[in-house]
Amino acid sequence: MELITNLREFAHWRRHCRSRVHFVPTMGGLHGGHHHLIGRASRPTPPDRSRPEDSPLVVVSVFVNPLQFGSGEDFQAYPRDLQSDVSLASQAGAAVLLAPATDQLLPGHRGGDLFGVRVPERLAGGLCGRSRPGHFDGVATILARLISVVRPDRLFLGEKDWQQLVVVRNMVEALAIPLVVEGCSTVRDPDGLATSTRNLYLNSAERNRALALPRVLSKAQSLHAAGSRSAEDLVGITRDRLEEAGLSVDYVELVDPCSLRPVPEA
Repeated sequence: MELITNLREFAHWRRHCRSRVHFVPTMGGLHGGHHHLIGRASRPTPPDRSRPEDSPLVVVSVFVNPLQFGSGEDFQAYPRDLQSDVSLASQAGAAVLLAPATDQLLPGHRGGDLFGVRVPERLAGGLCGRSRPGHFDGVATILARLISVVRPDRLFLGEKDWQQLVVVRNMVEALAIPLVVEGCSTVRDPDGLATSTRNLYLNSAERNRALALPRVLSKAQSLHAAGSRSAEDLVGITRDRLEEAGLSVDYVELVDPCSLRPVPEA
């Protein structure tokens, strides 16, 4: 696997690449969930009519995006260990790990002289976006730039960050980017908590409290399977149980999976 930190050097690699390219964008701190994404991206895909089938080459990017961190968030503290990321990406089957410097990928951003993507309020204003204004604009802006650099056939994102996945799918469609966006199922640690780079922040007591998330969501799923359909009931029960477990709840909502608009019934 090649480690490339210079965009000009990557452009040379991409210009001479004759294989399909699959892309896994990350902010580093790679873990088992990323390993799964890279493995999924490494699989051959059915040929289209214009190109013979070939095994894809997987490009993984590592870039801690300053545009998606709000004031007082953890940009400076976000885990950074490029050596570890290189090791995991290589083991998972990546061909290239692209880790550009901020000034290469976002020239002029420090002075505010930056073209960007604005995500419609209907997609970015609710759920996580309600307490993180501008976050999804930052995500979309940097992904649009990375896509233009990598020029992949397919992009792979985890379903754990569902709102992000929906935003990216809508961006690709709106900008007519010739790209397939694939969502991959959430990977969980043995105790049931979704794998996440930020889990490194948790001490044992905090992690134990966080285990209420998969447990309570599973219970809500069981209630739905048993016939409960009211969004008000499902949301209320879920919120109550999370708070009883000692968690401070940002939001619990029942929304349409494609539009992200609230729905009255499941």
